[in-house]
Amino acid sequence: MPPEISAAFSDRIWEELCAALERREESAAGLLAGVVNTGDRLIFTINRAVWVPDGHYVERTHNRLKIASRGWMPALKAAAAEGLHPIFFHTHPGGNASPSALDDDVDCALAQPFRIRAGVDTYASIILGGEPEAPSFSGRAYRGVDAVPIHHARIVGRQLRLVHNTAHVGAEASTEIHDRQVLAFGQAGQDILANLKIGVIGAGGTGSAVIEQLTRLGVRRLVVIDDDFLASSNVSRVYGCRSPRTTSSGSASGPS
Repeated sequence: MPPEISAAFSDRIWEELCAALERREESAAGLLAGVVNTGDRLIFTINRAVWVPDGHYVERTHNRLKIASRGWMPALKAAAAEGLHPIFFHTHPGGNASPSALDDDVDCALAQPFRIRAGVDTYASIILGGEPEAPSFSGRAYRGVDAVPIHHARIVGRQLRLVHNTAHVGAEASTEIHDRQVLAFGQAGQDILANLKIGVIGAGGTGSAVIEQLTRLGVRRLVVIDDDFLASSNVSRVYGCRSPRTTSSGSASGPS
């Protein structure tokens, strides 16, 4: 199963990219990113944007870009020198962030040069669409010829925000089940809870209560670590447990 891919931005970089939507023509940049790979997750941590200079656009309209190859050289050179991963970024000002057929062709054309010049095995691209105040996001990564969606953008600053891939929208938190929480956190806050992966070490009296409450809050992915066994003496403390199976002598015979 391929890892879930996401992109992490600081507030400052995210706002810089969103500001490009103020221009009615599409804009492009090479994003330089670190890569965190945990096995089940791959995170592009965006370091900075290297913008294509105005003079390097061969064609530039509100829905079309064509860029001379020298427009990419500064970003690819910096990525190779600093051991960072280059990502092709461009805008769809006033439009949807989902990739078009033309974007498919551009990704196909750029994938090999990006891989070779930066010495990476994955090509990735990101699009921001809409307006600066309410941008939409899409992204994808290629190891071979098949695209894997970049699940969401995580923006970190004074608060944590998640912007989901408009071309691959995951399940949102239920507004019916969690209606009261949505009133407190907002739908965006509830979606963050639904998409967090939380580890709980210890599933005893305190840990099992925490697990219960996290589940009821809408957290969908939990990693619980506890190598202890359930015994009759702690059944009253552990949420969601049953009395352990017993042998004819009455001793506990299995883990919780």
